Amino acid sequence: DEVSIAKKRRLEGGMGGEELEVKFIAFTPNMRTLAKRSLISAITVGSDVFMLVATTTDSRYKSDQPVLRRITSSFVAASASSR
Repeated sequence: DEVSIAKKRRLEGGMGGEELEVKFIAFTPNMRTLAKRSLISAITVGSDVFMLVATTTDSRYKSDQPVLRRITSSFVAASASSR
């Protein structure tokens, strides 16, 4: 598989969202393949979904994961009040 969902969990704090850990292969400008991992926070607001994606290389994921998790856990989305 070129893309796979490694983990999935519910976001805390009542935002009604999920966090996904995704593994995939990307191409460099020289057309070489590069294994990547992303943490994605997806939050549903009404009928819309808002996502924040934080990505690093697969080889750096273990050391970068705490920073990526802080980034994605800071994401919030809320309905705008209509006037």
